Amino acid sequence: MADTDKPKKAGRPMLVFDDSQWAIIDAKLAEQCPDGEIAAALGIDRATFLNHKKKDPAFAERYECGKEKGKSLMRHLAFESAKGCDPKPLLDENGKQVYKKNGEPATYGGREPNITMQIVLGNTYLGFKDKQTSGEVVFRVVMDD
Repeated sequence: MADTDKPKKAGRPMLVFDDSQWAIIDAKLAEQCPDGEIAAALGIDRATFLNHKKKDPAFAERYECGKEKGKSLMRHLAFESAKGCDPKPLLDENGKQVYKKNGEPATYGGREPNITMQIVLGNTYLGFKDKQTSGEVVFRVVMDD
């Protein structure tokens, strides 16, 4: 049987993404976007995107890895927010410290620790539980044996 005699496969050809499309996919996965939103950003139907994920193991692997990287980034940002950070010194174009009119060093950035994020992380990772009674929030630690 010659090559031209082989029956043709039915259906559409497998999707092939270029570098710009991979950049969109990777960014959307890191942001934990749903499949429909990723598909829309690529200009394809959601069902096509889901089918491609099922049929292409390499794509499915990259998809899962991208989602996990996004979760890791979010966890890192949550901890950074909970910790806060010190302001940094403001430097001029020569790298020298800039001072305010009152003689204090000028700074930029910096933020107070985010108490709400500390509570969320405590609930998530340390087993803290919120219990509200008569308008007061009471925390108790549940220790696993």
